[in-house]
Amino acid sequence: MPEFALPLVLLALPLGLLARLLTVRQRVPAAALREPRATAMLLTDRIGVRRRTRWDTALAAALWCLLVIAIANPRVPGQTLALPVSGWDIILTLDLSSSMQGHRFRA
Repeated sequence: MPEFALPLVLLALPLGLLARLLTVRQRVPAAALREPRATAMLLTDRIGVRRRTRWDTALAAALWCLLVIAIANPRVPGQTLALPVSGWDIILTLDLSSSMQGHRFRA
């Protein structure tokens, strides 16, 4: 059973539904490209506003739920595995700027 690092964030799940219910439909200006009449009739209602299809609603709800769950930071309880550390930390720096090409730095 997963546990959450920030369980209070899950209280934000109903906010997506609330925002969906409170949004006002706005009239959409004419599109630059014309779509076939059958498709246009399926996606728009009589006043020219694009209808929300079931797929749109389902996709928006799924994305909202996944986003809120990801922010809640789910974790699997149990022992953490300590990974063996081997090797050396090496950093190589090259300065290729024009200031390093001057004759001030002679060996």
